[in-house]
Amino acid sequence: MSHLTSPAQISNDTLILTPVVEEDLPQLYALSHATSDGAALYKLLPYGPFSNLPTYLQWAQGAYIDDRTCSAFVIRDKKTNKPLGLVAYLNVVPEHHRLEIGHIWVGKGTRKGVGSAAAYLLVSYAFAMTEWPCDRVEWKCHHENVASQATAKKVGFTFEGVFRNHMILKGERRHTHWFSITREDWPAVKERGDALFGAME
Repeated sequence: MSHLTSPAQISNDTLILTPVVEEDLPQLYALSHATSDGAALYKLLPYGPFSNLPTYLQWAQGAYIDDRTCSAFVIRDKKTNKPLGLVAYLNVVPEHHRLEIGHIWVGKGTRKGVGSAAAYLLVSYAFAMTEWPCDRVEWKCHHENVASQATAKKVGFTFEGVFRNHMILKGERRHTHWFSITREDWPAVKERGDALFGAME
């Protein structure tokens, strides 16, 4: 059983987020490896790219479906239901009323702003859910991942600092940028975010 019961969907006027199921995985592999074997998309992530579909399926089953601290969602276009990417809750810790948003990516050619809007939907659901009270939503990213840092700020996260020499990933040193939105921040973030991205339905 997961630390967080995934809703059937989370949506606004342009996007629908649906929980990842096994049948989604081949499409997600194809979308994330559409060009250059996924090298650009996975460059600053702690995993991937994957050499073939079976390798990806084994990894994704464990990371997105079996891991009870993670609830992963396919980002879909609301009009067409076409998959556009992925976003997830991870490091879900109900006893401390916190969770993280991560595993976020969109396929090449996806319209600008989809990743930010999807992340904002997860933030909105986190602070609205009644399963347990969420008081803190976290965002962490590679020090070179300027796009991820910009997305965090656009969604409304506050930069908290850098964990220097935090990890060795793919043979290189990673410093990790930490961001958060707290329950105290949320009213102002929500007012701005609903106007920018559209309110959660």
